[in-house]
Amino acid sequence: MVTEAKLGSPLSAGTKNAPDYDQAARNVACMAHMLELARVDVATVARLGFYVIAPERQIKAGVFGNLVTRAGIARKVAARIAQYQGQWDAWFAGTFEPMLQRIDLSVLSWESILAVLPNDEEGAGIREFYSRCQQFNPGRVERAV
Repeated sequence: MVTEAKLGSPLSAGTKNAPDYDQAARNVACMAHMLELARVDVATVARLGFYVIAPERQIKAGVFGNLVTRAGIARKVAARIAQYQGQWDAWFAGTFEPMLQRIDLSVLSWESILAVLPNDEEGAGIREFYSRCQQFNPGRVERAV
């Protein structure tokens, strides 16, 4: 599982050498790469997930657009490996695509998570943290590119 927690900023749009290779695509590709390096067959992994946690107002405003979707991630990773002229084609077909078919991808709101936390000291602490984040970083909403 990889979780990217956002409070006021979007996922990064790309890198210097690959301007369209966004943070979601990079994270999922890195997960596949690490599974391959560890020689783990994706079929044997009980659960795979990439999640973005963000304020509900950002999600509703479309900040994350279609960044956390199978189609968007597949397209961006395919474009990135195409730059290597076939060097990563076997990895894409044999490791990345099978993992992408099994991974759970989701954008979750902080508010939905906070609503189900227990009313204990830890839950109260996380709610207080989020409240202060909202206080000191109010209303910033940027749209996905």
